[in-house]
Amino acid sequence: VNNIRIKGWDYEKGPRGKISFADAIAYSSNPVIINVGLKLGAEELITYAKRLGFGTKTKLDFDGEADGNLPAAESLYPGDLANLSIGQGFLEASPLQVASLIGTIVNDGIKVGPSLVSRFITPEGKVIKNFPLSRGTRVLDKQTAIQLREMMSAVTRYGTGQEAYVEKGGSAGKTGSAETGHYDKNGKSLSHAWFAGYAPLDNPAYVIVVFVEDGMSGGDVAAPIFREIAEAALAVN
Repeated sequence: VNNIRIKGWDYEKGPRGKISFADAIAYSSNPVIINVGLKLGAEELITYAKRLGFGTKTKLDFDGEADGNLPAAESLYPGDLANLSIGQGFLEASPLQVASLIGTIVNDGIKVGPSLVSRFITPEGKVIKNFPLSRGTRVLDKQTAIQLREMMSAVTRYGTGQEAYVEKGGSAGKTGSAETGHYDKNGKSLSHAWFAGYAPLDNPAYVIVVFVEDGMSGGDVAAPIFREIAEAALAVN
């Protein structure tokens, strides 16, 4: 891109050969995702990101919640668009925004704003007050959401997120290792570790986002934490 060669994280391991788009998601293939982003173009990519909730606070608007950052399409050069395609560069997102994205995919493409409380119940089980959710807004086609869930399942079955797989009921998601632009005392680049996903596979009950500051690897560090949380939540359920 603009005479800058962007290598995949697994470049040193050698080529994978011809892979499907689902494999590219499973293996976190930056070159494939960048090519797709460049073909879509900045305006299309930014439009979908806005519809999915990036760049603005959620309706919770709690103290300290950040908008994140989503650049204007017209301000992006090809190199910027390449970085944005893989969640780098000017993009800033909160774990809550990422959780909302996963929730939309799980909810067949309908985006429902997050809430903290669903109802007030007495110790005897009597419902005092309900806080009904909105009907939500469709932002993705249902078939697109289904395909995305299948790809996220590939991540935990044979891709970079195998450490997040939950044996009882299964799980799916996506790893992330976000470069910070900072370096440790040895000059090694620091990255935040992410894993965002849901469990179980059928009739998902939980969306869980794990963010580990300077955790380096989403697959090695954040994914096992996701599995622990998901297993504990499913055991209670």
